[in-house]
Amino acid sequence: MDGVTKLPFFPDDSLWITDIAAAVKEQAALSYGTAQSKDRWQVFAYETLSAITGRMVYAAEVGNHDELTLPLPGTGWFRIYLGLASSLPGFLLMSMGIQARLGSDPAFYKLNGYGSNWFWEMTDNLWKEAYLEDETLHFRNGAKMQSSLAWVRLEPMTAAEIAAAERRLKKTNPHTSITTNDAGWPNTLEDFYSTIIPFRESNVKKIFFDLAEGDTCQLLPTQVGTVPAGRDGDHMRQIDLEIGVALDQLRQEHPDAIAKLADFTHRLGLEFHASIRTGAMYLPGWHGNSNFFLDHPGYHCMNRDGSRVTRLSFAAPEVRAHLLALLSEMLTYDVDGLNLIFIRALPAMLFELPFVTSFQAAHGQDPRQLPEDDLRIPEHRATVMTAFIRQVRALLDTAGEHCGRRLELSITAPATKNVNLFHGLDLRRWAQDGLIDQILADSSLQDRFHSENLENIDYPYFKEVCAGTACAFYPKMIGIGEPEKILPYYQRALAAGASGFFLWDGTVNYASYPRGWEYLHLLGDADTSAAEAALRRRPPESRLHLLKTLAGYDYSQYPPHVSY
Repeated sequence: MDGVTKLPFFPDDSLWITDIAAAVKEQAALSYGTAQSKDRWQVFAYETLSAITGRMVYAAEVGNHDELTLPLPGTGWFRIYLGLASSLPGFLLMSMGIQARLGSDPAFYKLNGYGSNWFWEMTDNLWKEAYLEDETLHFRNGAKMQSSLAWVRLEPMTAAEIAAAERRLKKTNPHTSITTNDAGWPNTLEDFYSTIIPFRESNVKKIFFDLAEGDTCQLLPTQVGTVPAGRDGDHMRQIDLEIGVALDQLRQEHPDAIAKLADFTHRLGLEFHASIRTGAMYLPGWHGNSNFFLDHPGYHCMNRDGSRVTRLSFAAPEVRAHLLALLSEMLTYDVDGLNLIFIRALPAMLFELPFVTSFQAAHGQDPRQLPEDDLRIPEHRATVMTAFIRQVRALLDTAGEHCGRRLELSITAPATKNVNLFHGLDLRRWAQDGLIDQILADSSLQDRFHSENLENIDYPYFKEVCAGTACAFYPKMIGIGEPEKILPYYQRALAAGASGFFLWDGTVNYASYPRGWEYLHLLGDADTSAAEAALRRRPPESRLHLLKTLAGYDYSQYPPHVSY
């Protein structure tokens, strides 16, 4: 325990490396002194108010820094903690973190240092559990972030903890869960891998990978959909231009990127599902608008008064055929299922001509002349949507015959019964008829303000929908900011009939932030004792370690950042 005074919240048998500068192999990549360096890691001596002392290494956001490696002590199973300089996320775009992997890992993990203030604080972050034997830690600075490493702490695991970790790796726990992946932020194939690998050691079993926003496809080589203009697109923000250029290059370098992502996911023991945001059709000024939408104004959803809505109407057979053709393209890859995202996507139909014509054929009346609360209107929407879901199920069954297994269909749905029924999402019928396998219950109400609150989720409704069927529901999980609320919320969800939980944008919002992921990744065992033990083991004072000194300067009473 060199460099660490005995602290009550750290186990006595922890193995520490606090002098990172002395431990790394690449000594020529280090820089000492006060001169700023854009190409070498700077070395700073530090001391925390909790009496941890050592020498950290730091890389600026700009520059070209070498990857560093250091040997890890110990043989056996350990929880691996990393001491990172941290900041309040998002403040002045001051991102602080690191990319790390073991020598045996197939990709880097991206970790964000989550502090409580807007400049340097030190945090003790659980990275992962792993079996170590002559293992080496590799780390590098992440894109668009300041990077540092102050200490490595290895915490031996008990036999029960090891058994639980192995169950998570093998995905044999009863409450495995789901995460979504936007598939629009990483710049390289390796970056994409970093968004997948954190879930290997968790109870997340399925990754729903966003391959289409409406019919606009960033990575999917599509013949029927829209490929964004990339370099020449009408981008509203600089970041969108950068993403477009990066994905343009990625498509050129790896035309088989989706096949590689699916293969990488499967090698980690995870399922790869293809998602589509069914309503992302048109946003003025946006570069990713649907050409099909722009070319077919007759298929646009319309209000009673004839005003247009930026959605395509599922009442038009041509729209359904177009989306089915796009889904068929996705099924040419080694996917485990399809996920239809209906949040941020409704309405699916209103009072446009295709719906009016279909309704009149069924009921002999113009729906625009009926009262708003006439139940025949949402019931007819449900008839149309159910026919579409049956077509999707048939696509999956045909593809499943070729690969010798059932391919799953999941629905990401709004939070309440009333919203789903109003828009024709007859989840109960779909579950009873064996059309769908999972429902991801979002917390949104689909109103003008995109109101999201976990208390919105209508648990009795989703339990009723799935009762007596093979369909399971997964409510949205809470964020990373309040770890102490995670376990009670999860226990409530299980008691209400949930099979697990789902994470929206899992890496961006969860897995790269150790603060909450430390607990989330444990959830899924038959009981919650492991998560409860983690909460007891990790009180708040064990996480945040305010600096006493840095580079020989006082940081406790008069930290320099308050003068900037």
